[in-house]
Amino acid sequence: MAEAAHHPTVRSKKKNGQTNEARVRNLEAHVFRTDCRLRDLEALVAELTGTDEPSPGGHRNRLDRLERELQRLSQLVSAARRTGNDAETNTGTPK
Repeated sequence: MAEAAHHPTVRSKKKNGQTNEARVRNLEAHVFRTDCRLRDLEALVAELTGTDEPSPGGHRNRLDRLERELQRLSQLVSAARRTGNDAETNTGTPK
């Protein structure tokens, strides 16, 4: 941004009717909303998995951790369903 202050043509250049400053503000707002959604997802995964570990690192690391936790949770749910189906088959009655 410091360079833009020294070059008025860069600062005032428009693309699709937006100045660079407006595009930067829009990107910053998008990053903030993404971070809020990511924190909400982290809280949900922590609640579902029973972990309360903070997720250090940038968005990519945090998303990778969420993906791993959700895959693990999905495997647990699948295993529980298989176990439930096996119990119904073996006893003839739902468990």
